[in-house]
Amino acid sequence: VEAENRGVEVVATTEDPVEVFDWSRWEIIREVLLMDGCQMPKRKQVPLLDTHYRGDTSSVIGSFRQMRVEDDSLIGRSFFSSVPEAEGPWTKLREGHLTDFSVGYRVHEYEWIDEGKTATIQGRRFEGPLRVVTRWVPKELSICPIGADERAKVRSESKPLPQPKEAKA
Repeated sequence: VEAENRGVEVVATTEDPVEVFDWSRWEIIREVLLMDGCQMPKRKQVPLLDTHYRGDTSSVIGSFRQMRVEDDSLIGRSFFSSVPEAEGPWTKLREGHLTDFSVGYRVHEYEWIDEGKTATIQGRRFEGPLRVVTRWVPKELSICPIGADERAKVRSESKPLPQPKEAKA
């Protein structure tokens, strides 16, 4: 955590399968975002939101920049604004209470694998049911209480929280 610029390096998402709601199937499915298919946004940054809320500008608490793919992960830096709405999430992150991030994205191409079937996509074998996203663009990153991707977290080491002192009898 860099207090001077209110920034922190994070894993935005990985190639681990996660559960998402599929609006065309009207059900929850497993999905993999292939990093080879990640297309960086033209503006080189996306909004940092509070828990994917897109209803108004108050949910924009900063921006996600310096994005890059490293192995099976999308990595970058989240910068928190100095607006009052960002203070709570920024403080909770620094104190170690909030650690999870979640990417919002637009799918451009994917392959669906039916249940009981397998498919080789870009030289890798996948088992269905699964949607394998082969081309996608990050649209936003959210700090959230519980992210779908278990590895989408703050990358920096944080100090352990102080433990409560035991009461003397």
